[in-house]
Amino acid sequence: MPARKSQKRAEADKRIEKALDELSRDQFQSVREAARANNVSHTTLLRRMDGGKSTAESREPQQILTIPEENALAECITRLAVVGHPPKHAFVRDLAEELRSSRLQAQNDHNPQPSIGDSWVQRFIHRHPELETACSRAIEAARIKDITKEDLNRWFDEFETTVEEKNIRIEDMYNMDETGFAIGAVQRSYVIVDKESGTRYEAQPGQQERVSVLECVCADGGSIPPFIIFKGKTVRSLWIPPAALKLNWHFCTSPKGWTSNDLGFEWLVRVFDPVTQRKLNDERNRIRLLICDGHDSHISVKFVAHCIKNDICLFLLLPHSSHLLQPLDVGVFGPLKTAVSADLDRLIRVGVKRMEKAEWVESYIQARPNAISEKNVRAGWRHSGLIPLNRNKHSLLRAGTDCNHDDCTQQNVAPSVPTFEDLVRNSVKLDAAILDSPNSKLSELAIKNQINTPVRREMPKVLSRNRQLLAENIILKRRLGEIERIVCERKERKYGKRNVLKGKTVVSTLEVLAELEKCEAETKLKKQKSSCKGRRNQVQAIQEVESSSEDDDEAGETEVLEPIEVVRHR
Repeated sequence: MPARKSQKRAEADKRIEKALDELSRDQFQSVREAARANNVSHTTLLRRMDGGKSTAESREPQQILTIPEENALAECITRLAVVGHPPKHAFVRDLAEELRSSRLQAQNDHNPQPSIGDSWVQRFIHRHPELETACSRAIEAARIKDITKEDLNRWFDEFETTVEEKNIRIEDMYNMDETGFAIGAVQRSYVIVDKESGTRYEAQPGQQERVSVLECVCADGGSIPPFIIFKGKTVRSLWIPPAALKLNWHFCTSPKGWTSNDLGFEWLVRVFDPVTQRKLNDERNRIRLLICDGHDSHISVKFVAHCIKNDICLFLLLPHSSHLLQPLDVGVFGPLKTAVSADLDRLIRVGVKRMEKAEWVESYIQARPNAISEKNVRAGWRHSGLIPLNRNKHSLLRAGTDCNHDDCTQQNVAPSVPTFEDLVRNSVKLDAAILDSPNSKLSELAIKNQINTPVRREMPKVLSRNRQLLAENIILKRRLGEIERIVCERKERKYGKRNVLKGKTVVSTLEVLAELEKCEAETKLKKQKSSCKGRRNQVQAIQEVESSSEDDDEAGETEVLEPIEVVRHR
């Protein structure tokens, strides 16, 4: 395991860079004041101002990648993580090897180089404190790709407007959702084993049937009793332990243990409405906000009608956004399933082969107070960005390219002829179009022989950013090559004839002839199917036209019916 010193040095270098930037913007009157504010050494800051190198820059010749190459690799990792494809260590090693080989090839250095070691990635992560190795969690691709910054901004605007217009209090904001459990199955956990035996298996009864639980939490940290749905026709008394009856929990059944439109409406009428009504204290015009996803059981006609009738504002989440915006998913359901699994361990340790519903309910009773606590509930609302309202809580918003109003205003009032130093400071974001201005300005100063000391101090920054852009182009070329290879392989699988002839120069053999005949027969069969389908569509269209003409003829023969009086009984 590499030492942690590189991580501390990287953090210190970031503080020094911040102090240098603040001094260049005249935010401090002296170097000593800037050093004290950023917790860095005064002498080190003076040396860096005089053109001294940082610790990383002084060791750059000994590293496998240059500093701009490492920065480009770190930004690539960040972008991949934001779009839902965080890279593994092997992939990062391959990219580093690609960057090194491209640089050496450009320098005409053909000497054999040792391969990058397994611990290099870990040292690279220590040099970049913004990165870390974590255990990934599977998520639908739609949850990452279908949510954009614009969608989130519009949703937050609507949420903020609704709360203000309807004067909704924090204690009247609720979030409901259902989660599923498999009776007999538990989560993976850390255990103690014998190193010599190497056995790490943990016996468990196995998945028996599904149980759904409807939970609802309030923005003030509270919650309402759960609504538990078993698989079956009717609820049996053997399934419910006496402790659950004292807690006033609600139980019902469905054919598969899942929720439905009827059960969702039953939860609204039997659980949510009566429990939350007590908090209103008979105050009129006090509206409750219920946030939920777009599941069918939450948007049925009778569900929505009951909400309208009883002053419940039903506020839907964006599709595929519950992992970002739903407090239950963000801060409650994860700890809840972990706590239930941990409590079930007491049954598994004694060798229970089949778990009963009552035993699962007892474990849920023990685990629920620890998971659905005020701390976790408030954390769910906070990390979802709802209470307090913070739309910049999510990484997708931070990854956006749109500038805010203040930035746009500053750009509009910028001087008409900016200096080279101003162009370098304003080109914080690494982009070829943005770096074009300082590059053009530098060329102009070099032609006029006007490169003074302030310009010389900023020149290394421009050169470093140009080198980083070059490294990013190498990474993008590799990704483009992988995409082209995948597309070509798919085309080869699609066109069988080309796949048969690939790599063959002599094709006049019986084996090749047999494969070609097979491919042509498959192609002919596909064409016949498509032509038959086209003829069927044509016949169907003709029949629809004929039937519509007959309907028009019948409509011409009008028939007068006697009027029917409708009486409304009051």
